[in-house]
Amino acid sequence: MPLNHSVYLQPLFSVKGYDGSLSLLRGYLREFKHISKEPVIRFETSPGEQLQIDFTVIKGGKQTLKAFVATLGYSRAYFIKFYDHEKTNAWIDGLTEAFYFLVVSQSRSFVITKKQL
Repeated sequence: MPLNHSVYLQPLFSVKGYDGSLSLLRGYLREFKHISKEPVIRFETSPGEQLQIDFTVIKGGKQTLKAFVATLGYSRAYFIKFYDHEKTNAWIDGLTEAFYFLVVSQSRSFVITKKQL
């Protein structure tokens, strides 16, 4: 049986003083929804021309991991390796292994400046 959200939401609205229907509320809110009419322009590169690198934080319970992520600009192929820190040796190790894994021309890649570098 499909879930009917209005059955659960209507009592919540009533508590706050709204006694209209859920469809009326949706219609009102639809006016405020922004829809971009301009297409997203993708930054295109030739094969082997660009490699984007960065760290991202992954939280799981009490432990926080740092994930080194390298993404090729042309094919969007990626390499990920986990560390417990974001120090210079993790950047160098991650970049070195990404080069071996992705077989990228090292002379055409670039790094976005980070404090750790």
